Amino acid sequence: MLNDSKLLFELERFALDQGILMLKTQEIMRKGVFEDQVISNINVLIDGIVKIAKLIRTAQCAYIFDEVNEIFNEVGSGYEELVLTYKTNNSDKIISLFSDYLIPRYFEFRNGLSNYIDNFTGLQSAVISGVNFISMNINKLIDASKVRIVAFISDESEHNGKFIDNIAVVDSKEVENIVVDLLIITDNYSSSKAKTIIDLRKFVENSYDFETYRAYKSFISYKNDNTINGFVTGLSYAEVGVDINELKPYNVVNLAVSSQDLFYDYQWVKMLVQRQNINFVFIGLSYYSFEYDLSKSNMKDKMKIYSSFLEEENERILPDIKLFKQVANKVFKYNFIEILFDILKVVGESWWDSYVSRKMEKNDIEMGRDLAFKDCSKNYPNTVLKNIEILIKMISLLQSNNIRPILLVCPTSKYYYNFFSQRIKNEFKENIKKITEDFQIDIIDLFESESFSDNDFYDASHLNKEGAQKFTLILKEYLDNIFK
Repeated sequence: MLNDSKLLFELERFALDQGILMLKTQEIMRKGVFEDQVISNINVLIDGIVKIAKLIRTAQCAYIFDEVNEIFNEVGSGYEELVLTYKTNNSDKIISLFSDYLIPRYFEFRNGLSNYIDNFTGLQSAVISGVNFISMNINKLIDASKVRIVAFISDESEHNGKFIDNIAVVDSKEVENIVVDLLIITDNYSSSKAKTIIDLRKFVENSYDFETYRAYKSFISYKNDNTINGFVTGLSYAEVGVDINELKPYNVVNLAVSSQDLFYDYQWVKMLVQRQNINFVFIGLSYYSFEYDLSKSNMKDKMKIYSSFLEEENERILPDIKLFKQVANKVFKYNFIEILFDILKVVGESWWDSYVSRKMEKNDIEMGRDLAFKDCSKNYPNTVLKNIEILIKMISLLQSNNIRPILLVCPTSKYYYNFFSQRIKNEFKENIKKITEDFQIDIIDLFESESFSDNDFYDASHLNKEGAQKFTLILKEYLDNIFK
């Protein structure tokens, strides 16, 4: 069966190559049917027909011959007639025979062959649009037990006539002759002829974020690692402020993400409490955390990113992402989200390391006031009540699983905290005081700490790498006092 399938796939690819050559020959026939290139191509096509005839009559392929026998015989007879017509020097008849009869009948044969292979192997035939970083790695995503790639699409001249892993690159006009079960889009191409379309480009644009996926990949990577002691959740302040390498020998995973609200902190916590041997979780907060709801912010599109990997049903799972995953799971490997991160992370990691390593500059200092005013422009009493409820649920869940919750407010620079709303500060401290007393938990609050200099920040409110190392050593000392 496997050997038969392999031969079928080779036959299918060769049959498509022949079809593409026919379409290219049709184009150059406009210059004249007796052009040297036209004659040369037709001789190659005739040799190809002979080769296909031999292949489908082999012992391995004999059982498929009846499926395409009649049409293939018509194609063969058509080529015989074409040779005879050339002897008449009737250009119009040659063009009509080749374009109006041979090409349609040949592609009817080729598509019938492809349909038979679908049924025989149980594999969908896929066409990949685009020749780019994602499409060149598409085999890493595709489940080979479900799908086979028959062609790539590109209208860029540099790719015309090329092959990727022995699979032809065709242009958008040529692919219109092919029956396509599945179209996977990685560029701007679109088609209504494909039975199923997976717009991977749109998914990446709307539902991929380096920081969020990095946290998810970290969680998955350590899911079965029983040496993990703790986790970090929160917004960007904890994401850049806690250097897990400086916490050694404590083995910690940082799940804090830029713009992450308490709702999604809670989603992480619900997943991680299923693990064993976790001792603590740093819950990263900002003074405006209670006022902040991602779903109501100008960053609400980021919910699509979380919807792409959160398995648990909740009110923020978006229908379009859910539908995409249902289709994608029939085509891609079960862990395609993680694989996609591995494919795309190279660019993100280089940029990220450079970004968080820099030092605050004059422009960052000048923007500190505006940044503080923007973050403090929130006054949503109902959101505050809802977020307090979420934080209480999170703390209760952790404590019920014998995991220590530790509230954490990261340092900011004076160019930020000097302009921060006193109202929001007071409300935050009042609410936190009650929570810490009710649940007997600690809070490490270094929001206005004078232990950090300008050189410890990359902008007015975020620690850089050096500042993160300094801050994390404080956290390590805290953990040492608790656990040692």
